[in-house]
Amino acid sequence: MKSSLPSPALALPKPKSHPMQRIREYCGPLVLPILLALVPTSYHYANNVEKLTVVNLFRMLGFNIVIAIAMYLILMALHRFQAIKAANAASVFLIFFNVYGIVYRYLLHLDAIRIKHYTFLPLTLVASIYAILFITKVKQSELVEVWKYLLLVVSALVLFNFVKIIPAEIKKSQVDITEAPLSHPEEMPPAEHSPDIYYIVLDEFAGFQAMREY
Repeated sequence: MKSSLPSPALALPKPKSHPMQRIREYCGPLVLPILLALVPTSYHYANNVEKLTVVNLFRMLGFNIVIAIAMYLILMALHRFQAIKAANAASVFLIFFNVYGIVYRYLLHLDAIRIKHYTFLPLTLVASIYAILFITKVKQSELVEVWKYLLLVVSALVLFNFVKIIPAEIKKSQVDITEAPLSHPEEMPPAEHSPDIYYIVLDEFAGFQAMREY
């Protein structure tokens, strides 16, 4: 006679994961999209550090980080909370997002085909969607290895950019301290019959082709 009691293995409830473990599981892979969002801003700032301020840097960093987090959360929902897949997919989107302007300017300068935003942008979006869908077919173990490799490369790029930025910012702060304040000339009272001065600024005097080349 068979027993109607449930098996002990089936009767035991599944152990619940600790909240901190779940936070690490979901937030850990997010490091890659965030670091990838820092690369273009830190690169351009490092090359123009003498002309820009730290406020410009933090403003753009914040903007790119918000985009990275938003895309990660959206793709996390689409990939049924598989964090590694969502992180790699968000990284692919950020690569397309940051490379779009470079490719567009290159094709525009090449002048081999007629290129416009309303034709090139949809093609870029379709290519990024296909790349994100391709990630869903890759094995989890392979995605983990890709994530680790990309994390190493992107971390090195961010570190390299900030190694250039930090000494330049220290130098700028020292120059600002040592520079003496400029004496402003006293304001002269306006004359009773001052002449009227007009400035004529010619906008788009040259054609687009000439402006593009020169």
